[in-house]
Amino acid sequence: MKKWTLLLPVLAVAAAFVGCKEDVELNAPYRSDTVIYGILDPVQDTQWVRINRTWLGDGNNLDAATIRDSSEYADGAFNGTVNAWKNGSLQEAYTLESKTRQDKDDDGIFFGPEYTAYYFVAGEELDDESVYELQLEFPDKLVRAETNIIGTTPGSVTQPPQGIYYQMGFANVNGSLTLYNDFTAKWAPDDNASRYEVSFNIYVNEITYTDETWSTVESEELKVLDWFIGTETGFSDNGNITREVNGEQFFRFLEARLEASPLIRREIGVWDEENQQVHAIDFVLTVANDELDTYIEVNSPVTGVIQERPQYSNVSNGLGIFASRRQIIVPNLGLSAGSYTALFDGEITAPLNFCSPNPFVDEYCGE
Repeated sequence: MKKWTLLLPVLAVAAAFVGCKEDVELNAPYRSDTVIYGILDPVQDTQWVRINRTWLGDGNNLDAATIRDSSEYADGAFNGTVNAWKNGSLQEAYTLESKTRQDKDDDGIFFGPEYTAYYFVAGEELDDESVYELQLEFPDKLVRAETNIIGTTPGSVTQPPQGIYYQMGFANVNGSLTLYNDFTAKWAPDDNASRYEVSFNIYVNEITYTDETWSTVESEELKVLDWFIGTETGFSDNGNITREVNGEQFFRFLEARLEASPLIRREIGVWDEENQQVHAIDFVLTVANDELDTYIEVNSPVTGVIQERPQYSNVSNGLGIFASRRQIIVPNLGLSAGSYTALFDGEITAPLNFCSPNPFVDEYCGE
């Protein structure tokens, strides 16, 4: 009891000093960090890098986000270069240039559509045997990052085959029985790659009519549907990498993504008059190196009990990611006769009113 008696006057005096202070400091002391997002594509002529900065203000930071100067550096704030190194020797040095672009989405909390992007022009494919180093020289710090490069060797996808008109056989129809066929995608690995994402682009020309007789067209829109299959990181089939594609899911995907309406008719694919072919699907393989794979994994949705997310950045004296990826596309794939029949008449997609842009078949959309 004596201890409490002695403490009470002290606490009362302390309260007298702090009780009159009404200001509450919600923000930490100001600190600005450099944020980099650069993904090098070895087959592109021009390489783009986003360079921004963090900010912290005394007011509403959501208001500050709408101000361009909050997250962008002023002209001349740094000197930027990208250096290509091979076996310890400098091969090329590119100067980063700035350009104002107008294609930023302005529906979010940040300013737009104008923004500053940085780029360099290599003039040729990037060298997958070199390491590319990004350097930003500020008056008070050096920000740097480096990455290897995904290879540019053509022909790494062997299934579906390239260079021929290949028809995807997702289904066979025998009377009233529909049998769905799985498809095995196959490609050769890249020495600098750690992640492979498989997807298909499906071309659907959507025609909306004013009434159910389909006599007057109200609108027409070519849609490209991105059918994501999955991610592969391992090896199989004598050193090649494979991914199974479920044939039934092709029809389920269309069922889920498209509205069933008596006013809408749909062409599957685009008619190539010169080659007399329907181009319905593209196969897309997206290849990422180790830095980008780690960044994606760390930032993927948390599903476990522990919700705290670790941070990953390969930028020294800054934040973000400097990495490499490449897309390999096998374009202009068709569909087999069985796949067409299942698409037009099968119970899954018949309500979607599919027809063919091929003028030489019974299911031609123009008749």
